[in-house]
Amino acid sequence: PLHEKLLMSFVRRGPGRCPCCFVCVGLLIVVLSIVGGVLLKPPNVETNFDAFLKTDVNTSTMRDTFLYAMGSRSVSRRLQGSMLFKTYDLAIVYDIKPAMAGSKGLFDVEILNEIARFEKSLRDMPEWIEFCDGSELADRPLCNPGLSFVSYALPSLTVRNGNIVPDYLNFDGLGRDPVPLETAVLISQDLNIADVMLPSDFNMTDMSVLQLRSVFRFKFLCCTSLDSMSYQREVVGALNRKWHSFTVNLMLPKLMAASKAIKIGEEGAEDEHPVRIFWRGSGFEQIEVMQTLNGDKNLAGGSVGFVLFYMLLHTRSLFVSLMGLLLITLSVPFAYVIFAVCTGAQTMSIASALSLFLIVGLGSDVVFVYTDFWQESKHVKAELNSRLAWTLWHAGKASFATTATTAVSFFA
Repeated sequence: PLHEKLLMSFVRRGPGRCPCCFVCVGLLIVVLSIVGGVLLKPPNVETNFDAFLKTDVNTSTMRDTFLYAMGSRSVSRRLQGSMLFKTYDLAIVYDIKPAMAGSKGLFDVEILNEIARFEKSLRDMPEWIEFCDGSELADRPLCNPGLSFVSYALPSLTVRNGNIVPDYLNFDGLGRDPVPLETAVLISQDLNIADVMLPSDFNMTDMSVLQLRSVFRFKFLCCTSLDSMSYQREVVGALNRKWHSFTVNLMLPKLMAASKAIKIGEEGAEDEHPVRIFWRGSGFEQIEVMQTLNGDKNLAGGSVGFVLFYMLLHTRSLFVSLMGLLLITLSVPFAYVIFAVCTGAQTMSIASALSLFLIVGLGSDVVFVYTDFWQESKHVKAELNSRLAWTLWHAGKASFATTATTAVSFFA
C-alpha cells in the first residue's frame, strides 16, 4: 500500500537512521518555536472566569457593544480631543460577626477608632502618598482620605489662633472624639455617598451596622483622544506596572496581615478578632489568581511526578518516560504559539493554565498507546524500521481518533 511505502521512506531517512538525534532535533524545534513565539507575542492571561463562559454569538457581541457605549462618555467636544484618565480603585469592607457585634456593631467608638488607625497607616505609607500625589489635584481627596465613614464620624477640628471654638471640621478621620453618629450619617447622605459606605438595608432608627465599606480611588491623567494609540498604550502600560508593583509589594501584604490580626483577651488567651476585613481592587483578582496558580506549582509537580513514576513502571524506559512527559508539558505553550501566530490574539483563558493537569493525563494515554503498539509490533514485523512504520500507522490512527473526539467534545 502507498501509506506503507511513504512511512517506510520517512522512517529510513529520519527516526530509523538515528532515533535519539531525531527526537532531540524535534524537541529543539519545539522549544525554539515556543521561546520565539512567547518573546514575539507574550501571553496575557485572562483571570476573569466570566470571560471563559462568554459566548461569541451575535447577541452577546451586541450586548457587550451597548454596555461599552453606555459606560463611555465625553467630557469635551470631539474636535478638541477629550482628556483620558486611568483610574485604580481599592475597596475595603469591614464585617463584624453578629455574635460579637454588641448593640452598635461597627458603630462602636473603639472599633471606629481602630478602623481609622488602620486606614491612616495605609495612607501614611510613603508609596501611598507618592501614588496619591500623582493624581489630579481635584481628585486627590478620593485617595486621601478617600470615601470612608470614619472620616465623617471622626473629623478633626480646625481652630484659628486665639480662638476657642472650632471654625470648621475636617472630614479626614483624624479626630479623637466622634461626632454624633446621626450627624455623620446625615452628612454622608447629603453628599450622596452613604450608599457607597453603608449597607443597603441600613436603618437610621437602628443605628447599628454589621458592615462598612471604604473606597479609595487613584485617578491619573493619561493622555488625550488626539494622542496616538501607541503613546496611549505606553502611558497606560507604565501606570499599570506601577500599580501592579504597588499592589503586590505593599497593599496585598498589608491587607493580608490585617485580615489575620488577633487581639489578646482579658485572660491572656488569643481570641479571634471580631472584625473581618475583605478587599477588592483594580487588578487584585488577576494578581490573587496568579498567586494561587503559582502556589499550585507544588501540586502540579506532585501530579507530574506520579505520572512519571507510573510511566516508568509501564514503559520500563527512563528516556521514553522523560521525553514523553516533557513533550506533553510543552504542548500547552506550543499550542498557544500556534494560536497566537494564526489568529494574532495574545489573550489566553485561565482555563488554559489549569488544563495542564488534564493534558498530562490525556498525553500519558497517547504515550501508552504508542508503547503498547511498539511491543505488539514484534509479533507482526521483524525488522526495526518495519516495526516503527507499523507502530506509527496503527498507533497514529488510534491516538488521532481518541484525541480528535476529546478535542471536539471540549470545543462543543
